[in-house]
Amino acid sequence: MADNVIEFQDSRTTWQKFNEKAKDKYNASVAWCKEHKEIVMAVAPVVISGAFELAKAGMKYNDKKQERELEAEKLASVYDRSAGMYLATRRPLTNADWRRIQELKRQGYTTGEALDRLGLLA
Repeated sequence: MADNVIEFQDSRTTWQKFNEKAKDKYNASVAWCKEHKEIVMAVAPVVISGAFELAKAGMKYNDKKQERELEAEKLASVYDRSAGMYLATRRPLTNADWRRIQELKRQGYTTGEALDRLGLLA
């Protein structure tokens, strides 16, 4: 008898299952809010202002992070006017590196060639 039993697997995908659970939770929360309007009216302004503060702090953090990344990128690159482009370097250049680059430029090398001769190109 056990050989004749066919087991049907759930044909729904994981995403469909997730959507169904999310809809159930949403409907339950809407029902709770309708039943407890007084609590919702008292708590909603605090929750909404807190959400705005979190969003503002997140945007500020993201702006600062992008600024730091851009600054680090600027420190690790050199603009070559003759080539008209930025050249990536292995590390931020020191004053001694800049002096050697200027000496090589006086000898007729471009900035890119000078960086290549000094082994500073990434």
